[in-house]
Amino acid sequence: MRDATLIFRRQLKRVASKFGIEVMTRRGLRNLEHAHLSAIEEYLKLLTRLRQIDLHEDGQRVPLLAKLQGANIGEGAHIVAGLASVLNLPGDVCEFGVGTGATSTLLANEIRGAGKTLWLYDTFAGLPAPTEEDELIDDLDQLGSMSAYQGRMSHAEIELLGRLRAISIGPENVRIVKGLFDQTIAENKLPTNVCFAYVDFDFYAPIQAALDKVLPRLCVGGIIIIDDYGFFSSGAQKAVGEFLRAHRGMFEVEIPDYCSDKFAILRRN
Repeated sequence: MRDATLIFRRQLKRVASKFGIEVMTRRGLRNLEHAHLSAIEEYLKLLTRLRQIDLHEDGQRVPLLAKLQGANIGEGAHIVAGLASVLNLPGDVCEFGVGTGATSTLLANEIRGAGKTLWLYDTFAGLPAPTEEDELIDDLDQLGSMSAYQGRMSHAEIELLGRLRAISIGPENVRIVKGLFDQTIAENKLPTNVCFAYVDFDFYAPIQAALDKVLPRLCVGGIIIIDDYGFFSSGAQKAVGEFLRAHRGMFEVEIPDYCSDKFAILRRN
Protein backbone atom coordinates (compact mmCIF):
# COMPACT_ATOMS: atom_id res chain seq x y z
CA MET A 1 0.00 0.00 0.00
CA ARG A 2 2.82 2.38 0.93
CA ASP A 3 4.62 1.67 -2.37
CA ALA A 4 1.43 2.35 -4.31
CA THR A 5 0.98 5.67 -2.52
CA LEU A 6 4.55 6.72 -3.34
CA ILE A 7 4.09 5.80 -7.00
CA PHE A 8 0.84 7.76 -7.13
CA ARG A 9 2.52 10.83 -5.61
CA ARG A 10 5.37 10.68 -8.13
CA GLN A 11 2.94 10.38 -11.02
CA LEU A 12 0.82 13.22 -9.67
CA LYS A 13 3.88 15.49 -9.33
CA ARG A 14 5.02 14.58 -12.83
CA VAL A 15 1.64 15.43 -14.37
CA ALA A 16 1.27 18.62 -12.32
CA SER A 17 4.75 19.83 -13.30
CA LYS A 18 3.73 19.75 -16.98
CA PHE A 19 1.17 22.43 -16.14
CA GLY A 20 3.58 24.44 -14.01
CA ILE A 21 2.01 23.26 -10.76
CA GLU A 22 4.06 22.12 -7.80
CA VAL A 23 2.51 19.50 -5.52
CA MET A 24 3.77 19.50 -1.95
CA THR A 25 3.02 17.09 0.89
CA ARG A 26 2.01 18.32 4.34
CA ARG A 27 5.43 17.34 5.61
CA GLY A 28 7.12 19.25 2.82
CA LEU A 29 4.99 22.31 3.57
CA ARG A 30 5.84 22.11 7.27
CA ASN A 31 9.53 21.87 6.45
CA LEU A 32 9.27 24.89 4.16
CA GLU A 33 7.46 26.93 6.83
CA HIS A 34 10.03 25.91 9.43
CA ALA A 35 12.87 26.99 7.15
CA HIS A 36 11.12 30.33 6.54
CA LEU A 37 10.70 31.00 10.26
CA SER A 38 14.30 29.94 10.94
CA ALA A 39 15.57 32.38 8.31
CA ILE A 40 13.57 35.23 9.92
CA GLU A 41 14.92 34.35 13.36
CA GLU A 42 18.50 34.25 12.09
CA TYR A 43 18.13 37.63 10.34
CA LEU A 44 16.72 39.19 13.50
CA LYS A 45 19.51 37.73 15.65
CA LEU A 46 22.12 39.08 13.25
CA LEU A 47 20.56 42.56 13.19
CA THR A 48 20.23 42.82 16.98
CA ARG A 49 23.75 41.48 17.53
CA LEU A 50 25.23 44.04 15.13
CA ARG A 51 23.31 46.79 16.93
CA GLN A 52 24.11 45.41 20.37
CA ILE A 53 20.45 45.11 21.31
CA ASP A 54 19.16 42.47 23.71
CA LEU A 55 15.76 41.01 22.86
CA HIS A 56 13.63 39.27 25.46
CA GLU A 57 12.52 35.77 24.53
CA ASP A 58 9.12 35.73 22.83
CA GLY A 59 7.54 32.82 21.00
CA GLN A 60 5.12 35.00 19.03
CA ARG A 61 7.66 37.45 17.58
CA VAL A 62 8.90 35.43 14.61
CA PRO A 63 5.43 34.16 13.54
CA LEU A 64 4.14 37.76 13.69
CA LEU A 65 7.05 38.92 11.54
CA ALA A 66 6.20 36.16 9.05
CA LYS A 67 2.60 37.44 8.84
CA LEU A 68 3.45 41.08 8.14
CA GLN A 69 1.57 42.77 5.32
CA GLY A 70 2.66 46.04 3.77
CA ALA A 71 5.97 46.00 5.61
CA ASN A 72 8.39 43.22 4.70
CA ILE A 73 10.41 41.14 7.14
CA GLY A 74 13.49 43.35 6.83
CA GLU A 75 11.58 46.45 7.87
CA GLY A 76 9.75 44.47 10.55
CA ALA A 77 13.06 43.35 12.04
CA HIS A 78 14.23 46.98 12.17
CA ILE A 79 10.96 47.91 13.90
CA VAL A 80 11.50 45.19 16.53
CA ALA A 81 15.17 46.13 17.05
CA GLY A 82 14.44 49.86 17.19
CA LEU A 83 11.59 49.43 19.63
CA ALA A 84 13.67 47.18 21.89
CA SER A 85 16.36 49.85 22.06
CA VAL A 86 13.94 52.49 23.44
CA LEU A 87 11.69 50.50 25.76
CA ASN A 88 13.61 51.83 28.75
CA LEU A 89 12.91 55.42 27.69
CA PRO A 90 9.84 57.40 28.82
CA GLY A 91 6.85 57.63 26.52
CA ASP A 92 4.29 55.62 24.62
CA VAL A 93 4.38 54.05 21.15
CA CYS A 94 2.47 55.36 18.11
CA GLU A 95 1.57 53.95 14.72
CA PHE A 96 0.26 56.39 12.13
CA GLY A 97 -1.53 54.35 9.46
CA VAL A 98 -2.70 50.92 10.62
CA GLY A 99 -3.79 49.13 7.43
CA THR A 100 -4.42 45.46 8.14
CA GLY A 101 -3.17 45.74 11.72
CA ALA A 102 -0.30 43.30 11.18
CA THR A 103 2.36 45.84 12.18
CA SER A 104 0.15 47.08 15.02
CA THR A 105 0.01 43.54 16.40
CA LEU A 106 3.79 43.22 16.18
CA LEU A 107 4.21 46.51 18.08
CA ALA A 108 1.63 45.52 20.70
CA ASN A 109 3.37 42.22 21.30
CA GLU A 110 6.77 43.88 21.71
CA ILE A 111 5.60 46.35 24.39
CA ARG A 112 3.63 43.76 26.34
CA GLY A 113 4.36 44.26 30.04
CA ALA A 114 6.44 47.41 29.44
CA GLY A 115 3.84 49.75 30.93
CA LYS A 116 3.34 51.60 27.65
CA THR A 117 0.23 52.33 25.61
CA LEU A 118 0.06 51.74 21.85
CA TRP A 119 -1.66 54.63 20.05
CA LEU A 120 -3.07 53.68 16.64
CA TYR A 121 -4.23 56.27 14.09
CA ASP A 122 -6.22 55.41 10.97
CA THR A 123 -9.34 56.40 9.04
CA PHE A 124 -10.22 52.73 8.35
CA ALA A 125 -11.63 54.14 5.11
CA GLY A 126 -8.63 53.94 2.82
CA LEU A 127 -6.17 56.56 1.62
CA PRO A 128 -7.11 60.25 1.74
CA ALA A 129 -6.85 62.56 -1.26
CA PRO A 130 -3.23 63.19 -2.30
CA THR A 131 -1.80 66.68 -2.68
CA GLU A 132 0.41 68.13 -5.41
CA GLU A 133 3.49 67.01 -3.43
CA ASP A 134 2.48 63.39 -4.04
CA GLU A 135 3.86 62.27 -7.36
CA LEU A 136 3.34 58.65 -8.32
CA ILE A 137 6.61 56.67 -8.14
CA ASP A 138 5.38 53.08 -8.04
CA ASP A 139 1.94 52.38 -9.52
CA LEU A 140 1.21 49.43 -7.26
CA ASP A 141 -2.27 48.63 -8.59
CA GLN A 142 -1.71 49.92 -12.13
CA LEU A 143 -4.27 52.72 -11.70
CA GLY A 144 -2.43 55.26 -13.80
CA SER A 145 -2.56 58.25 -11.44
CA MET A 146 -2.01 59.21 -7.82
CA SER A 147 -5.55 60.56 -7.43
CA ALA A 148 -6.97 57.16 -8.34
CA TYR A 149 -5.61 55.76 -5.06
CA GLN A 150 -7.97 57.82 -2.92
CA GLY A 151 -10.02 55.38 -0.85
CA ARG A 152 -7.79 52.42 -1.73
CA MET A 153 -6.03 50.19 0.83
CA SER A 154 -9.05 50.26 3.10
CA HIS A 155 -9.26 47.80 5.99
CA ALA A 156 -12.01 47.57 8.60
CA GLU A 157 -11.26 48.22 12.26
CA ILE A 158 -12.58 44.76 13.10
CA GLU A 159 -9.60 43.22 11.28
CA LEU A 160 -7.21 45.05 13.60
CA LEU A 161 -9.22 44.08 16.68
CA GLY A 162 -9.24 40.44 15.63
CA ARG A 163 -5.45 40.39 15.30
CA LEU A 164 -5.00 41.98 18.72
CA ARG A 165 -7.38 39.50 20.33
CA ALA A 166 -5.50 36.61 18.73
CA ILE A 167 -2.40 37.49 20.76
CA SER A 168 -4.40 38.33 23.92
CA ILE A 169 -3.80 42.08 23.89
CA GLY A 170 -6.47 43.81 25.92
CA PRO A 171 -8.09 47.19 25.16
CA GLU A 172 -6.37 48.73 28.20
CA ASN A 173 -3.02 48.51 26.36
CA VAL A 174 -4.20 50.07 23.09
CA ARG A 175 -5.85 53.36 22.18
CA ILE A 176 -7.40 53.54 18.71
CA VAL A 177 -7.88 57.03 17.29
CA LYS A 178 -10.19 56.82 14.31
CA GLY A 179 -10.54 59.52 11.66
CA LEU A 180 -8.52 61.84 9.45
CA PHE A 181 -5.35 62.81 11.27
CA ASP A 182 -5.79 66.56 10.84
CA GLN A 183 -9.13 66.25 12.64
CA THR A 184 -8.02 63.93 15.45
CA ILE A 185 -4.96 66.01 16.33
CA ALA A 186 -7.18 69.07 16.55
CA GLU A 187 -8.82 67.27 19.47
CA ASN A 188 -5.36 66.74 21.03
CA LYS A 189 -5.66 62.96 20.91
CA LEU A 190 -1.94 62.35 21.33
CA PRO A 191 0.23 60.88 24.09
CA THR A 192 2.13 63.29 26.32
CA ASN A 193 5.44 61.56 25.60
CA VAL A 194 6.57 59.28 22.76
CA CYS A 195 9.59 56.95 22.62
CA PHE A 196 8.81 55.27 19.28
CA ALA A 197 6.65 56.14 16.27
CA TYR A 198 5.99 54.24 13.06
CA VAL A 199 4.64 56.48 10.30
CA ASP A 200 2.86 54.73 7.42
CA PHE A 201 0.54 57.46 6.14
CA ASP A 202 1.73 57.16 2.50
CA PHE A 203 1.07 60.78 1.49
CA TYR A 204 2.90 64.06 2.10
CA ALA A 205 0.37 66.04 4.14
CA PRO A 206 -0.46 63.46 6.85
CA ILE A 207 3.21 62.39 7.13
CA GLN A 208 4.26 66.01 7.57
CA ALA A 209 1.54 66.51 10.22
CA ALA A 210 2.54 63.34 12.10
CA LEU A 211 6.23 64.31 12.18
CA ASP A 212 5.45 67.84 13.37
CA LYS A 213 3.14 66.61 16.14
CA VAL A 214 5.45 63.83 17.34
CA LEU A 215 8.59 65.98 17.55
CA PRO A 216 7.78 67.98 20.72
CA ARG A 217 6.71 64.74 22.42
CA LEU A 218 9.64 62.57 21.29
CA CYS A 219 12.14 61.84 24.04
CA VAL A 220 15.92 62.10 23.51
CA GLY A 221 17.01 58.80 21.97
CA GLY A 222 13.49 58.18 20.65
CA ILE A 223 12.95 56.71 17.18
CA ILE A 224 10.67 57.51 14.25
CA ILE A 225 10.48 55.06 11.34
CA ILE A 226 8.85 56.35 8.15
CA ASP A 227 7.60 53.74 5.69
CA ASP A 228 7.61 54.10 1.88
CA TYR A 229 10.54 56.53 1.81
CA GLY A 230 11.18 56.91 -1.92
CA PHE A 231 8.44 54.41 -2.79
CA PHE A 232 4.83 54.66 -4.02
CA SER A 233 4.43 58.43 -3.50
CA SER A 234 7.17 61.04 -3.58
CA GLY A 235 5.37 62.71 -0.69
CA ALA A 236 7.02 60.61 2.02
CA GLN A 237 10.56 61.49 0.95
CA LYS A 238 9.62 65.15 0.48
CA ALA A 239 8.01 65.39 3.93
CA VAL A 240 11.00 63.73 5.62
CA GLY A 241 13.48 65.92 3.75
CA GLU A 242 11.70 69.12 4.77
CA PHE A 243 11.42 67.91 8.36
CA LEU A 244 15.14 67.16 8.63
CA ARG A 245 16.13 70.47 7.07
CA ALA A 246 13.88 72.33 9.50
CA HIS A 247 15.45 70.47 12.43
CA ARG A 248 19.02 70.17 11.20
CA GLY A 249 21.32 68.19 13.48
CA MET A 250 18.51 66.97 15.71
CA PHE A 251 18.37 63.41 14.26
CA GLU A 252 20.65 60.60 13.26
CA VAL A 253 19.31 59.28 9.95
CA GLU A 254 19.55 55.78 8.50
CA ILE A 255 18.03 54.60 5.22
CA PRO A 256 18.78 50.84 4.98
CA ASP A 257 19.54 50.16 1.31
CA TYR A 258 19.93 46.42 1.87
CA CYS A 259 16.21 45.84 2.57
CA SER A 260 13.61 45.31 -0.14
CA ASP A 261 11.31 47.76 1.65
CA LYS A 262 12.01 51.48 1.47
CA PHE A 263 12.00 53.24 4.85
CA ALA A 264 13.89 55.82 6.88
CA ILE A 265 14.92 55.61 10.53
CA LEU A 266 15.29 58.82 12.54
CA ARG A 267 16.77 58.74 16.05
CA ARG A 268 16.63 61.91 18.10
CA ASN A 269 20.01 63.13 19.36
